[in-house]
Amino acid sequence: MAHEPREPQSGPRSHDYSSDPDARRRTAFLEQELELLRAKVAESPRHMRLLEDRLAEAQARVAALNDRNERLAETLREARDQMVSLKEEIDRLAQPPSGYGVFLEAYEDGTVDIFTSGRKLRVAVSPEVAVEALTHGQEVMLNEAMNVVAARGNERAGDVVMLKEILEGGDRALVLGHTDEERVVHLADVLRNNPLRVGDSLLLETRSSYAYERIPKSEVEELILEEVPDLDYTDIGG
Repeated sequence: MAHEPREPQSGPRSHDYSSDPDARRRTAFLEQELELLRAKVAESPRHMRLLEDRLAEAQARVAALNDRNERLAETLREARDQMVSLKEEIDRLAQPPSGYGVFLEAYEDGTVDIFTSGRKLRVAVSPEVAVEALTHGQEVMLNEAMNVVAARGNERAGDVVMLKEILEGGDRALVLGHTDEERVVHLADVLRNNPLRVGDSLLLETRSSYAYERIPKSEVEELILEEVPDLDYTDIGG
């Protein structure tokens, strides 16, 4: 039995997208996306410039704020310093008045004897004052509790008296006042360590009875005799 020849089978046909509506829509969408991407790429430099400008403005504002903060901080520091200074000034003005006295003697327990306002007192000494450096007759400053808080110098004003005799011990002397009144006084250390002679003029602080300084005599006064000798011309060969 004879077979009829078969017709050759054709291969798979290619799909025609032009006739497919979905394919056309997808193609159009992709083309739009492509155009948007191209537009964004084209606008990127302009956006970068805008961002850079905004960044520069922000940095300028930050710098201005930092400068303002520094000025405010400096103003606050100055105000705080002024407040501290004013408080110190108020505290200083509110302190009670300080008194003065004359140093007489020191003791091993750190206390000292002073003379003030006509009274002899034994008082404590501030740690800031070197007791061993105090000299007899030296002026000292006292606080409200009558304790020694500072050392001063020696008195620079008073009465002038004449030395008549240095008493035993060398720390006291017999002097004559203006009315030839005899008086026993203390000699400050500055006079104890210097040679004195009868007739020297001394500076006396009458309240504490301390003599502080030898007053030099004028040249004319040194040539004047203190007493007129009981002699006549025959005694001197005249």
